[in-house]
Amino acid sequence: MKYYFYLDNVLMPVTPSGLCLRQDGKSNRYDLAAGGEISLPQTPGLREYSFSLMLPTVPYPFAMYPGGFRSPEFYLRRLQSLRENAAPFDLVIIRRLNADTVLRFASRLIGYDSEEAYQITGSEQGVITAAHARTILREGVSGKAAVLFDTTDRVTIEEMTVKEDAEDYGDDFHVDLTLRQYREFKPIRLKSGGNNVYRT
Repeated sequence: MKYYFYLDNVLMPVTPSGLCLRQDGKSNRYDLAAGGEISLPQTPGLREYSFSLMLPTVPYPFAMYPGGFRSPEFYLRRLQSLRENAAPFDLVIIRRLNADTVLRFASRLIGYDSEEAYQITGSEQGVITAAHARTILREGVSGKAAVLFDTTDRVTIEEMTVKEDAEDYGDDFHVDLTLRQYREFKPIRLKSGGNNVYRT
């Protein structure tokens, strides 16, 4: 699978090789007098996204710079500003099927007339039909058949670690990020005994 990561509308030059999404449950558990246990579900906790970024010091052929090469300092300053200002921003993750995977499975399915969906990516959104396989072989993996689902979320930076290691990374920078979902809220003014009470 190929990813495109946008943080605050800025495309990261080198796509993370993986992504970890975590969301804690908030269910309450109770013991019953007669024995056993029950769980009362609550609204789930905030989503957390964890991944690592590579910020090259030179314009590698595999790096992406839509507006021209930018040094690691540009991205680090942008991330540091978002963190220091505790500013929520948009995280956009675009997913595309890996070309080799698509073509390998498409070539197997090309002889099928059935429209049965074939699972190839491990998620319900990542299915490919025989019709899609024929389209891919005819038009290439850049077509609509190669598109998976995308993710857009409003987040803040929870943790950020910048790593410089000449032995492991050379002159490049690596950044470990944990982003937490941001939910909009506003206070509500209530009156209690003649006093103003604020609740969120």
